[in-house]
Amino acid sequence: MEGRSFTAAAPAGLDFTLDPMVLRPVATEPTALSPSVQTAVDIEKVVPRSLQVLAVSLPLGVAQKIAGTALLLALVALGGGAWVGRIGRGDVADQFLVRHADRILPVASFTPGTTVIDVSDAEALHRVAERFDTVVLHHAGEDEDVFAVRDVDATYRFVVPGMPDRRRGKPPVPAPVSPSAAEPVDLTAPLAKAVPVPGGLWGSFA
Repeated sequence: MEGRSFTAAAPAGLDFTLDPMVLRPVATEPTALSPSVQTAVDIEKVVPRSLQVLAVSLPLGVAQKIAGTALLLALVALGGGAWVGRIGRGDVADQFLVRHADRILPVASFTPGTTVIDVSDAEALHRVAERFDTVVLHHAGEDEDVFAVRDVDATYRFVVPGMPDRRRGKPPVPAPVSPSAAEPVDLTAPLAKAVPVPGGLWGSFA
């Protein structure tokens, strides 16, 4: 079989009866007159390896391609998420600086109080500053932007992870609003009056 030698089992023999004139088989059924035998032969054959996933058997090559595709998609998603997250973090700090520049006080460093309370977002910190009618301290570090509001021994804080290529410096300040019109002249002010001077035609204004 396929060029391999094997030893087959011998089929069962036929039984006969002999009378004085004729030699007859004992069994006359068709199966008895055509004996057969099955012999199991072990053959080594190289087949693709498979991976059992639930009730499905996947060839190893197909499983490797699926795993590689899933890994590539995961890396793309991770890169996209990191890029979006990086932009979003910078926007949070910059938007807060622009929106509330009138309360921002840039500092080189500060020491928090004995109690530090981390708020959930920048707007919550601004509401705290409005509640206490105070400034928001802003420390722009290399690794993070820290916004804080001090109240006696408590410090309300909001931390934004920094961006490596972000420009540091003073917070942006909104452009000054130009006056729509010149300051009106006060028409109720008293007018100047002439005082006569002896010996002259013209008087002086007082």
